[in-house]
Amino acid sequence: MCIRDADGEDNGIHSCVVDCPLCWIFMSTENKRKLVAGDKIQLGTAYDLMLAAQEGCCFASLWLQRLLYTPHGPQYSEKSRISAFVAQSGRSLPMDIRAITFAIQDADGMINQLGDGSVETVYHGHEDTFGVFAFEGSLTGEFIKQRFAQPVVTQPKAYETARGWIAECLFKHENCPKPEFSPLPTRVLEVLTVNGENKVKLVVSDGLCAQYAALSYCWGRTRQLVTTRERLPSFINEGIEISNLPKTLQDAITVTRKLGIRYLWIDSLCIVQDSDDDKAVELSEMPRIYKSAIVTISAALAKDCDDGFLEDRSEVQAILNSVFALEYLLLEENHPEADHLQDVSKDDTDTIFVCADSDCGFAIKDFEEEPINTRAWTLQESWLAPRLLIYGSGPLQWQCLSKSASFGGSPPYGNDKGFLPVENRRKFFAQRNPAPPTLITENAEYSSMTMDEIERVLDEVRGRVNQYLGRTDPREELLNEWRELVKEYTRRAMTNPGDKLPAISGIAAEFARLSGDEYHAGLWKTSLPYSLLWHQLSRPSPGSKEMIGYRAPSWSWASIDGAISMKSPKTFIGKTEVIVESIETTPLTLLAPLAKVVSSRLTLTGPVRRMSWGKVQERFVIVDLDQSAHLYWDYIIPDNGLLNPRFLNPSKNSQYAQAGETVSVSVFPPAFITPIPRSVRLVPSVSTPEGTSVAENGAYIFLEITRAPEPTGIVLEELPGEGYKRIGYFLMGRRATSQDEQKDGFWSAGDRDWDWDEGLKMRTLTIV
Repeated sequence: MCIRDADGEDNGIHSCVVDCPLCWIFMSTENKRKLVAGDKIQLGTAYDLMLAAQEGCCFASLWLQRLLYTPHGPQYSEKSRISAFVAQSGRSLPMDIRAITFAIQDADGMINQLGDGSVETVYHGHEDTFGVFAFEGSLTGEFIKQRFAQPVVTQPKAYETARGWIAECLFKHENCPKPEFSPLPTRVLEVLTVNGENKVKLVVSDGLCAQYAALSYCWGRTRQLVTTRERLPSFINEGIEISNLPKTLQDAITVTRKLGIRYLWIDSLCIVQDSDDDKAVELSEMPRIYKSAIVTISAALAKDCDDGFLEDRSEVQAILNSVFALEYLLLEENHPEADHLQDVSKDDTDTIFVCADSDCGFAIKDFEEEPINTRAWTLQESWLAPRLLIYGSGPLQWQCLSKSASFGGSPPYGNDKGFLPVENRRKFFAQRNPAPPTLITENAEYSSMTMDEIERVLDEVRGRVNQYLGRTDPREELLNEWRELVKEYTRRAMTNPGDKLPAISGIAAEFARLSGDEYHAGLWKTSLPYSLLWHQLSRPSPGSKEMIGYRAPSWSWASIDGAISMKSPKTFIGKTEVIVESIETTPLTLLAPLAKVVSSRLTLTGPVRRMSWGKVQERFVIVDLDQSAHLYWDYIIPDNGLLNPRFLNPSKNSQYAQAGETVSVSVFPPAFITPIPRSVRLVPSVSTPEGTSVAENGAYIFLEITRAPEPTGIVLEELPGEGYKRIGYFLMGRRATSQDEQKDGFWSAGDRDWDWDEGLKMRTLTIV
């Protein structure tokens, strides 16, 4: 180890304290054999470690600081035992040492008396994992496979590595799109130096086929130079001064040039920003733009367009500045000098490095934690891209549909943590399929069919779709993926709240292409009515702009801000009584039919019950967005929480006053609970006559979507002359708990003291 001299200064020579149990861990063939076999090796006691630290071993001192001592004094005694083992984390052995876990354990355990009269000895202990790496080309590099993270992302080797990743993906990966010279987007930037080092030129492609890169980045708050109708001719004829562009765009041009790619697509410059028609046309082209790019450059660490992303990674460098060098014995176990250190020459050893960061600088941040993944627009940019070159907070990273990698060597535990779900995205890069054959004629008559007959027809339709697409259940697979995307999308921030639907329309277009389903303001027709059972998890982030005007129908999650949760239909046990009569959505422009909408009406027939505000407060807990619903409550989660004017200042429901009310669980109950049987038969469906209302005197309308197993649905209010508006989500979980459940901490207010089914009637409602 680095031993400080008598004056306390580092003497600059790497040597080891012979008695240090840590420094000599790799200087014993027996230790190495046990480590690569996955066995634990004993390294002595804490007292041995203290002696080594006193003699000047920096590594021992660090370990003592991390484990042995706390702000409150020593945590372990001098007799505590120290051991070490390879941190495998799924890696195969032998000879794959990438991290070492050091453990400390009390020598004398604590004896506990068990309920059956027996005793057990409990040992207090703690573990700490250190990364281990060696240099490429070194002798130890043959045994220690881990390398160190590279803090410099602009070095020539980094660009060479990136070009290699692209080539490997294009020509060797069966699950990745093959190289093809597809038509360029409408406009691209020509970045190679034919225009001079200091300029790029905006090119109208006119059907030209060539390879190009795309940029995914956060615009942020900095005002940037964008293409407008006035500037368009100048950008095309004279070019754009690179120095006038924000730093992130300048860096993207640098990377594209270093990769040897002639064209680059950047939304702010390749879309005419003051033309609604041009934005609508290019928005509809978004799936093709990102899917066809040879690579998408992700400026993941930049919060603002002027931040840039090519600076050296200081956090990685700080980790590398604190590594320790250890001697590593190169001799094999049967070598005559292997167990006699005094006979070992310098030629028989080499150096490995131990890092306080178990990931050796590779895992500064997960991809999902980077600033780019806090913004709504960038989700579809990353999701639609088959190849991502990621400039995040750590070393340069790569992600395609077949491989993830980091510049400098493979990261210790794999590099795909936090990345997009590759397996679920591969299907969207398959060759475009023709439209499925017509399944039902438009003039088919079903008015005289029973529900069982209709269900048989639907089963036949589903079977024919599955057979056509060659999948087990493609619709369910796609809907599950969409649900996860909505959950991820709605947690992200958005500068313009009116972009809620446009910013995910590119992904929606891909889902529509594969499924043939109808898309209506964020929901799919085949997912109804179950997809109406979303609820808000949180309010929008502080500083978010308030939406003014119409954005989406009230029954769509896109109508409100903040994170959303939607449960899978698999969760619901009972069949729904709701019938979707019709759904009509009008887009703002046919140039972008899946983006902004001006109206949408959903007509349903289903079980409906009305209540006054007094009865609502008496029977339901009104749960705000910063609260958790109890497992055995009847409760309502208002849209926008208690800021919703229909749920202001609710009285405290009696269900609160039960032991265990602090239990925090998912608002969706487990599927093993037996469904509640209906106590009355539903009356036949009756349409609401024009001019009349299901609601009386401002009543709250409860539409039961399913019993899964509890009655679950949405709360509505009447909009006179327009229809009904969704104002919340409800679930009825109240029931008595057994003695065993109470022993486990589950309490309730007892069985419901009123009959939900009383007055429940089938009604036809139009929700807007």
